[in-house]
Amino acid sequence: MKLSVVILNYNVRYFLELCLDSVEKALTGISSEIIVVDNCSMDDSCKFVKQNFPQVKLIENQNNYGFSKGNNIGVSHAKGELICLLNPDTLVAEDTFLLLLEFAARHPGFGVIGPKLIDGSGKFLPESKRGIPFPMTAFFKLIGLNRAFPKSTYFNAYYVPFLEVDKEGEVSILVGACMLMKRKNYLDSGGLDEQFFMYGEDIDLCYRMIQSGFQNYYSGKIPIVHFKGESTLKDKKYFNRFAGAMQLFYRKHFDGNFLLNLLYKAGSSVLSVKKLIAANAVAKTSSDDKPICLITQLVNKVSHIQVFFPTHTVETKNIAVFLEELESLKKQSINILFVFDTETVAHKMIINSMYALKDSHAEFAFLSKNSTFILKSGVSNQLGEVQIIL
Repeated sequence: MKLSVVILNYNVRYFLELCLDSVEKALTGISSEIIVVDNCSMDDSCKFVKQNFPQVKLIENQNNYGFSKGNNIGVSHAKGELICLLNPDTLVAEDTFLLLLEFAARHPGFGVIGPKLIDGSGKFLPESKRGIPFPMTAFFKLIGLNRAFPKSTYFNAYYVPFLEVDKEGEVSILVGACMLMKRKNYLDSGGLDEQFFMYGEDIDLCYRMIQSGFQNYYSGKIPIVHFKGESTLKDKKYFNRFAGAMQLFYRKHFDGNFLLNLLYKAGSSVLSVKKLIAANAVAKTSSDDKPICLITQLVNKVSHIQVFFPTHTVETKNIAVFLEELESLKKQSINILFVFDTETVAHKMIINSMYALKDSHAEFAFLSKNSTFILKSGVSNQLGEVQIIL
């Protein structure tokens, strides 16, 4: 078997449905398997997978073991030569895995390969490509100096400014939302370090791959959507957990330098305040008054979403018309909520359209394949919205 896709799920049943639908399509023609590890979800995730994706290998943990152990359990059941750790709050294109496999074949000495991640508003997620978070590198990032000097290889080394977003090349650290590896290398390295419950484990694994003599690569030519944070609200608990994970990384690899820990704690406090202020500002400025445009090949689909927007007129456009208008829409500041019908619109087209409109102030939502719910997630530091059709 060529590829095992391991998806760790925790209470995100609706995101998981979108993810599995896209992954199934993307694995067409590839010798592969899908493994879903459920970390004791309280929703109906497991029941849903059994009923709707019976070919998926489902592992039901009786406890929430965290990100590292949950993924390690999944990989222990994998049979693929290669493994891809994938978050459930992701959407992949029909050719995502083919492109990842082609990239891997061109770089036989790879340790980890990661794609370009965009959030639910189409914006690039800078953590897609990162440098090693050496003490000062991490501190500059935490206090915001990296944003003040985005092109600086000194102040912004954390986000690898020398490698353009849409290019591909060698980097040190990839993000755990989507990482392709050789199963043997993963197992030989000991997998994800289970001391990390959540956060920091991807940094640690990538760093260990480099120490073992492998090269890690980023490809900006392979975009996927990572709704980001759907199973974790970015609150004080999140920042404390993230800070603890990074301090564990430093103790493990940099001897727990006292000054480093002091800098990190100071920077983390500054970051937590800034993030919470930003989240509140976004929440206050979001609007429910946007015009709605349904992108679909089936005109009768409009009745499915009109229920949720009784005071709105829902415009319908087929794919050809939408694509014809896309170039002009990119140049405008539009105030439209685009709802993509995932049954009739290719995931690749959805992803590329979102990225093309990332600066247009458009918002995006997704009508599920079976028209049973609408999912919307445009802000990467807040929970997504799910509207269920009864």
